[in-house]
Amino acid sequence: MKLRKIKVSWLWIPFLFLCAWLPVYKILCFIFLIMSMHEGAHVFIAYLFHYPIRKIIIYPFGLCAIIESIGYRSGLKDFCVLIAGPLTHLFEPVLLYLFVGTHIISYTFYEYLCLMNASILVFNMLPIYPLDGGRILELCLQLFFRYETAARLLHVLSIIWLLMLGYFQILHGISAMMVIVLLVMENIMAYYTIRYRKLVFYRYRRSHPVSYPVRMNKGHDLYRFSYNVMYVHGAWMEEEKWLSIFRL
Repeated sequence: MKLRKIKVSWLWIPFLFLCAWLPVYKILCFIFLIMSMHEGAHVFIAYLFHYPIRKIIIYPFGLCAIIESIGYRSGLKDFCVLIAGPLTHLFEPVLLYLFVGTHIISYTFYEYLCLMNASILVFNMLPIYPLDGGRILELCLQLFFRYETAARLLHVLSIIWLLMLGYFQILHGISAMMVIVLLVMENIMAYYTIRYRKLVFYRYRRSHPVSYPVRMNKGHDLYRFSYNVMYVHGAWMEEEKWLSIFRL
């Protein structure tokens, strides 16, 4: 694995200004710790499976890693990378309790942090793209549908979930509504990049042949978790030959 770039976000400027004027630095520091452990787990498992890490961005609220080729490789490896982050939230209360024992934080503050940690876990596991739960939903859809169909279903289902969250007011407050709006916009924009992402998937698949079970495919798109034998002009064609038709 080669890490190409580590970048510090410009958001640190308003963050440091905020900390200078408002007594919120302790909460923000623990948010940074919780989210960095979450993202660090993604990076660690990706490192074990030799996924390329294009970039790590250091935000005030934690690390953000851009991991390449997720969505193209082994579904089991993808799942392990995706689930590693949420699993850290199950162990973070134990770590946070150590701060109580060393009198760095009070028990009341510990309970508040545990509630916040649980809220982050639940929200992150919602079946909404690009949250981890949404990425796992995409893996499940790809078991049954062709690549492009699965992607379109993912974004449609994500927007339906977000509209339900807003309509039933499951998430409260202006900040929650802003998050919902941003995620809806993210899914709309991602919907219009599906064909480009499909071509990237084809390019990866052409250079990385698979040994999945054979599926006789009369469609015009690949099943991710199958070795596709395509039906073209009245004859069956091997996946590699079919992919060679595209100028990728």
